[in-house]
Amino acid sequence: MKALITFALFGIVFGISSCTYKETEQEMPVVTLCDSLNVTYSGDIQEIISVNCNMSGCHDGTFPEFISYQGLKDYVDNGKINQRVLVDKNMPPSAPLADSLLAKIQCWIEEGAPNN
Repeated sequence: MKALITFALFGIVFGISSCTYKETEQEMPVVTLCDSLNVTYSGDIQEIISVNCNMSGCHDGTFPEFISYQGLKDYVDNGKINQRVLVDKNMPPSAPLADSLLAKIQCWIEEGAPNN
C-alpha cells in the first residue's frame, strides 16, 4: 500500500512538473500603406478626379459621370476604374497618374470606395 501511495505521489509530482506554460507570441498588427494614407473621397479622391479627369474632352459636362460621387462609384463597382486607372494606366489619356495618386485611389477602392 505504501508503495502504491508513493507511486501515486510520484505520478502527481511528475505530472505537475511536466506541465509547462507556453507563452503565445502576440502578433504585431500589420500596418499598411492604406492605414497611413487615410484616404477619403471628399479630401483626396474628389480632388484627384477634379484636377485630372474633369477637363474638356474627358469627364466634364459632356461626360458627367465623375462629377458626382455616385457616378464615380458606379465605375468603381463595375471595375472600370480599377482596370483603366490602376491596371492599364491609360486614364487619363495624357499620361498615367503619379504613383502617389494611384496609391490613394487603390486604397480608397480597397476600403470599399466610401463616400466620406
